[in-house]
Amino acid sequence: LCHLFLGEEWSNWRYVVDPLIYSFPFPIKEFKRIKANLKHPIGYPLEHNIPHVDWLEDDWLDGTGFVGIYYVNDSDGSTILFEEYINSVDEVEREGWWASELNVEKKISPKKGTMIIFNASRIHAAAHPVEFSNRCLINFNFKIANG
Repeated sequence: LCHLFLGEEWSNWRYVVDPLIYSFPFPIKEFKRIKANLKHPIGYPLEHNIPHVDWLEDDWLDGTGFVGIYYVNDSDGSTILFEEYINSVDEVEREGWWASELNVEKKISPKKGTMIIFNASRIHAAAHPVEFSNRCLINFNFKIANG
C-alpha cells in the first residue's frame, strides 16, 4: 500500500509529513516525491523485492539527489543497500544490468522514529516483514540546498 504526499502536487495529508520536513538537519533545495509505504507479510520467504533506484532522471543520479527513509514503526522488514550505484539513465537502459550480481553492503532494520539517508543513485531494495504485522515508512526524494 502507498500514499503519495507529494508527486506533481501536495496531497491534503501534507500536515502528516510537515514535522519531518522541518526536522531535516540541512536546508532542502527541492523535494521530488514524498510517499508512505506499508508492507505486510506475504506468507512465503523472499529475501527482498526488486532492487531499484527511486528516480530515473540523470539530474537525480548525478550525486545531487538523495533518498531519506523514515521508519514509522519497528519491524523486521529490512532496507537493503547494495554496493552498486546507477549513475545515468543510459546504465539502466543497458540490457541485462538487473541480472548482474549485486553485492549487499548493509541491511538496515526499521527502528521507529529513525531516518536513513543515502545517495539517490544507490541501488536498494526492501524486504517484507515476517515476524511483525507490517512495515511502515515515509520515503523522501530530495536535493540539498548548496551552502
